[in-house]
Amino acid sequence: MGTERHLGTERHLGTERHMGTERHMGTERHLGDSPEGGSTVVEVVILVPLVMVLVLAAVQFALWGHAEQVVQLAASEANGAASVYGGTTAAGVRAAEGVLSAAGSSVTGPGIVVRRDPSGTIAVLVTGTAPAVLPGLDPAVSASATGLRQRFVVGLSGAGSGVSGG
Repeated sequence: MGTERHLGTERHLGTERHMGTERHMGTERHLGDSPEGGSTVVEVVILVPLVMVLVLAAVQFALWGHAEQVVQLAASEANGAASVYGGTTAAGVRAAEGVLSAAGSSVTGPGIVVRRDPSGTIAVLVTGTAPAVLPGLDPAVSASATGLRQRFVVGLSGAGSGVSGG
C-alpha cells in the first residue's frame, strides 16, 4: 500500500530511502543524522573517563593490598628473627629488609623499627608506601608484630631443659 522497492531503494508516501540517505519532499538527510546524534558523543565523553577511573581504582586497591601483605610478612619475619634464642634486634631488621628488597615487593620508602624491652617482649613496626596509580594518592601501609623473646631454661632437677618464651 503505497510502498515500492527497487534494488536498495524504498519509496513510501513521498519519502524515498536509498542506501543510508532519506529524501523527503525535496530535502535530503542522512539516516544517522538526528536531533539526538550529539548526545551519544557527550555520553561517551562522560562515561569513558569514569570507567577508566574505576579501573584504575581497582588496580590501586590491588597494589595497596599487595603492599599491605608484604609489610605484614616483613614484620612477621623480623619478629621471628629477633625473638629466637640468641636473636637480636639487628637480625630482625635484616630479616625485614630481606623481605622488602625481594623480587615482587612493591613497597617504597620502608621504615623498620624493632624494639626489645627488659621483660623480653619484641615489638616490630614496618611502614612503607604502596605504588600510586591514581594521581595525588599516597597509599601508606604499615604492619606490626609482637612476640616474646625465647630463652633457654634448665629444669630444677636437671632432667628437663628446653627453650621457652619469656
